[in-house]
Amino acid sequence: MLIGTPPREPGPRSCPRCILGRGASTCTSPLASSCSYFGADYHAGCRGGLLRVYHPADFASARIAEHLLDRNRKDSLQLLRIQNGLNSLALAMRDMLANDEPYPLTAWSAQFQRIRADLDDALRREEQVAVTDRAPEQRQYLGNSVAQFWGAAERTFALARDGKGAEAKGADQNSG
Repeated sequence: MLIGTPPREPGPRSCPRCILGRGASTCTSPLASSCSYFGADYHAGCRGGLLRVYHPADFASARIAEHLLDRNRKDSLQLLRIQNGLNSLALAMRDMLANDEPYPLTAWSAQFQRIRADLDDALRREEQVAVTDRAPEQRQYLGNSVAQFWGAAERTFALARDGKGAEAKGADQNSG
C-alpha cells in the first residue's frame, strides 16, 4: 500500500500489516482507516510503527527512573573518586615512610594538601547525591575519623618543619 492512497470504502477496517495478527479484514484498531490512507507505518499497531501513544504516567515514571539512574551514576562516580583518593593517600604515606626518596618529610605536604582537598570535595558531593542517607552517628563517626587523620598529618608536618623529622616519622607511624 502506498502512502497517499485514498481510504478504502466504508466497511470493515483493515490493516494488512497489523502485528496484532488479526489479518487484513478484522483489525479493530480505530486508526485502521488512517493506516490505509497514510501507510501502514503510521498505525500504532503496525510493525515498525512511528506513532506511539503515551500515557502521562509513562512520562512521570520515566522521569523518576531517569532521575534515580542519574543519582546512582553520580553517587558511584563520587565513591570511585573517594576510593582513588584514599589509594593515592595510602601510596603517598607508604612512599613517605619508606624513606626511599631523598626528599624531606615537608616535601610531601603539598601532595597531602591536594589529596585532602580532593577527598573533602568528594565526600561533600557524595553526601549530596547519595541515594540512601547515612545515619547521623555514621556521619559523625566518619567526620571525626577524617578530622583525626588530617590533624595527625598536620602535626607530623609541623614536627618536620621544626626540624624533628625522626620524631615526626615516629608520630606518623604510631598514629596509623
